Formats: sequence, C-alpha cells, structure tokens
Amino acid sequence: MELLIQGRACPACGTSTAGAREGGASIEARVSGSLRGSTRERSALAYGAGFAGVLYLFRYSLAPLALSLAGPHLGAAVGLIFVWGLLAPAALALSFAAGASLDRSPGKSGVLPALFGFVVGWHGMAVWLTELGELLNYLIPR
Repeated sequence: MELLIQGRACPACGTSTAGAREGGASIEARVSGSLRGSTRERSALAYGAGFAGVLYLFRYSLAPLALSLAGPHLGAAVGLIFVWGLLAPAALALSFAAGASLDRSPGKSGVLPALFGFVVGWHGMAVWLTELGELLNYLIPR
C-alpha cells in the first residue's frame, strides 16, 4: 500500500511503475479509474436505520397533517403521532443489527446511515419514553 501511495507500484498488478509514466497514464489516474469501476455492496440494515431516523425526525412536520385529517377523532391523531414515535426504537434496533452486519463484512457501505440511526434512535427513545409518561399521566389521573 505504501508503494501504491508513493506512486511506485501499479494498483492492478503490483509491478514497478518506473516506466509507466512514460506510457502516459499516471498512478493517480489509474487509481481513480480503478476506484470508479468498483462498487461496494450496500447494507440494507444500515440504510434502513438511517431512513427510520429520518422519518422519525419528520414526524413533527407531519403532525399538523395528521391532526387536520383526523377531524373530530383527536384521539386517533394523537395515537398516530405516538405510533410514529416508534420509529426511534426501530432505528435503534436496525442500527444495532447493522453494526453487527457491518462488523462481519467490512466491505459493505452504510456506516454513516447506521450511526445516524443510532444517534437519532437514542434521542428518540428518550423523547418517546417522556411522551409515554406524559400520556399515561393524562390517561390515569391521580
């Protein structure tokens, strides 16, 4: 790898590139060409965790829509918003599963979406448990 970075080895075959610069293509062009040609497999669990985190963050934007469509059934709208909050535990669970999957096969991409799902999942779990406590206090008067 050190020889490849310093430009003294060919990325395809590992031979010396002393005469390669006279042939036209530089080592940087060959490395970038070989990187563009290879695609990495995506981890579905990691991207699922990221999408669940994004949907959880958008639930506050969709809340007025749920309240306006519910009309006289306010309880149904509040229940729907509470169910949307379950996307946070889903993002957290998917991020843990994605972490295990990415650990077994490091060639897959999706570390950042899994990390995003992990962070949003932990934050969302705290918010969701707080909302659950408030809802239970409202439903069960003392």
